Amino acid sequence: FFFKQTPASAILSGLVGSEMCIRDRYELEDDIFLLLENFEPRVANAKVQVTYVTNSNDLEIQIKYDIVGLTAARQQIEFILQSTRI
Repeated sequence: FFFKQTPASAILSGLVGSEMCIRDRYELEDDIFLLLENFEPRVANAKVQVTYVTNSNDLEIQIKYDIVGLTAARQQIEFILQSTRI
């Protein structure tokens, strides 16, 4: 299969600039997971969770993952995407 590769920055900037809704979170979870799986060989067992924050149109992103080749504890990163429209 051939598919057009889309960088994470394009996906995220497109969502931030649009009106975010509940259905966006599922697409974003899949997109982030696929980006990690396909383009970050040092990450394994990634779990992505996107939560829609009611009344603010924000999306809270949580990514948990293991670093390949290290016995370090499971890593976690969290951030919020906010709509840029006022």
